[in-house]
Amino acid sequence: MKIVHVIYPFDSELNYQEHYLPLEQSKLGHDVTILTGNRVPKDNQDARVHETGMESYRGVKVYRLPTRFSVDSIGIRSHLRDLSPDIIIAHNVLSITSLQTTLSELRTDTPIFVDAHIDNDNLFLDALWKQILYKGFRWGSLPLISRRS
Repeated sequence: MKIVHVIYPFDSELNYQEHYLPLEQSKLGHDVTILTGNRVPKDNQDARVHETGMESYRGVKVYRLPTRFSVDSIGIRSHLRDLSPDIIIAHNVLSITSLQTTLSELRTDTPIFVDAHIDNDNLFLDALWKQILYKGFRWGSLPLISRRS
């Protein structure tokens, strides 16, 4: 089975769930690809910038797309079309990449799974602008993502 994970940012130095799942799927014999951007933000530091293109993460293909704000939606659409996956897993429901993945796959029947990386330790609505963004995403984008995934 061809599986594509859309993860932004993807930092190969971390050991989050989105790192283990593609590896385990690959061990089961699936053709697994990670689609991500070339910038990895760091807390209070300049972002680490990777070369764009294909690299390998423990045997899993990683395509790094040029990043402006987040993974470019045109890049997502064209790469998903080229990769022709059987399943797409978009990581982090509160991300622009989950919305971009959903929009790029509206007219296909490829199953999309979206996970949530939200808990009280990483969702801080401590500023008015964050509250406005969260409410806008919750009422504008989340229903579309929920219906399609």
